[in-house]
Amino acid sequence: YNERISQMENEMHNKYNKIDELHTKHEQEKQRLIQLKADYQAQKNLSQQVAYKSMKHDTKKNQVHSNETFKVLHELENKMAQNESSIYNMKQFIDARASESSFSSTKNECLSLAHNLNADVIKDVLTVKMNQNIYCSY
Repeated sequence: YNERISQMENEMHNKYNKIDELHTKHEQEKQRLIQLKADYQAQKNLSQQVAYKSMKHDTKKNQVHSNETFKVLHELENKMAQNESSIYNMKQFIDARASESSFSSTKNECLSLAHNLNADVIKDVLTVKMNQNIYCSY
């Protein structure tokens, strides 16, 4: 029984003699909670501002989309994209046909053959003239 009483006296002495320490801890916790409340309030305000700005943005966006000039410009932009696509496809088609109908190698062969024929004709003409000169001198 005495042991229990001394233990309780010890606990009371330790607990109640630390009132200043408990008071300090309480003030620190209070300040932390006040700061936390302020942070949450600031976050709430920012959320409200974001919602307001988002609503304002959507309103402006709807105004722009309902504007006649925007509609015309949007249609023109779509037509330009279609035209660019058509031009690209036509260029691809033309390039494919050009590569299929490449006559440069045939042209070079013909020119080479004509050159060789001309050289042969000139050679034959010179040979005939030489032979005529030889027969004429007898």
